[in-house]
Amino acid sequence: MYNIFLMKLISIISICLLLSFYSLYCQTDPPCTAYQSHDFDYMLGEWQIKINDTSTAYSVFKKEFGNCIMKENYKEPVKNYLRTSEASYNPIKQKWELVTYDNKGEYYIFIGVKKGKNIELEADKILPNGKKIFLQLIYSNILENSFVREIKVALDSNKVFRTFDKANYIRMKTSEINGKKIYKEILVNASAPEIYERWTQKSGILKFMGEDCYIIMEPGGPYEIYFDMKQPLGFRGSEGCTVLSFIENKMLSFTWNAPPQFANVRNADAKAWVVVELEKIDDTHTKVKLTHTGWRDGEEWNQVYAYFDKAWTKVLEWLRDSY
Repeated sequence: MYNIFLMKLISIISICLLLSFYSLYCQTDPPCTAYQSHDFDYMLGEWQIKINDTSTAYSVFKKEFGNCIMKENYKEPVKNYLRTSEASYNPIKQKWELVTYDNKGEYYIFIGVKKGKNIELEADKILPNGKKIFLQLIYSNILENSFVREIKVALDSNKVFRTFDKANYIRMKTSEINGKKIYKEILVNASAPEIYERWTQKSGILKFMGEDCYIIMEPGGPYEIYFDMKQPLGFRGSEGCTVLSFIENKMLSFTWNAPPQFANVRNADAKAWVVVELEKIDDTHTKVKLTHTGWRDGEEWNQVYAYFDKAWTKVLEWLRDSY
């Protein structure tokens, strides 16, 4: 009996010592708290980009996954080019790791560190002919509202790098929301539940607008209607728009972007939104009221306003005529 008690006591003491050892020597800091994890924080926000002084692109930087990942969504509308980059700091290697991929099938993993005020990363790639090339990704001239991103290429292991691509990032200024609204209404020969289904289900949407859509009716769910499926992903319609709120058979609201030809507004992080209200007249007649608000000042914002002032009239007519 005594021996059994002694063995249990020894086991308990061993576990306590093991836990104490782990607490003292194996405890790690919470993720993404190293000061280097903030090296890219100056990039947060929206940017307009001049590339080799010949073309224009747009970019949005956000932090995701508990502020552990710095994500860039990059668009070059004229070339229908999209790229996403995801950067994170590895405290064990004490280096940044940046993964970048695009809609042309290119994929790179850059690794590097901050050197002085610059951030310098490197990657390599095997070409179809079997030859290896080396790349540098350098962020420099870093100021509050601008920085330079440069890609350099070396064709052999001597690593004599030459500039391949140079882009100047300029922070975009987002104006405040003004009081402008687009308001339209129309009488439809259908019940409120029937019209609600038209706006909230794929089978309903495609009866009066769009070639395809992706909608999940929950707050924050996608509300994407695609008007031209021949275009690359990102240029087909309301990609990135989301459901804001809804009351079944009475109303719904969703964010709404600008068509691709209005690149500055479409790529701005700030979006306008649309509210659709259904007022029952009787069992077979409903007044549909649409309000498009969240407008901002600026020449291109004014152009988008004029575009939708006409477009929503047409959309409501399509809705009415779908019954």
